[in-house]
Amino acid sequence: MVFFIRLKTGFFETKFCTMSVRDKAIRLYSEDIYDDKETVIRDSEILSISIIHKDKKPTEIEIHATDKIYIGHYIDTKSKDDITNAFLTEFGEKVQME
Repeated sequence: MVFFIRLKTGFFETKFCTMSVRDKAIRLYSEDIYDDKETVIRDSEILSISIIHKDKKPTEIEIHATDKIYIGHYIDTKSKDDITNAFLTEFGEKVQME
């Protein structure tokens, strides 16, 4: 299943990404103006995943990997439960809900 997020790339910068969660990996794909880039984060690289639900604000996701922290917001609020279930199914105890 594919989800749409805004991924934080700088202090005040974000970029639109599609994200898939399957086969014990997270794939982030961005269609940048200059190049198409896919980032694959494998289960062995993931330390923890935090899903932060806030009232009247987009749900935030933080993926703590061994080399980087990825922070993003769900764009489609309808898929909030689907993406939460996808993370829980693939990564189980590494997922924390706030």
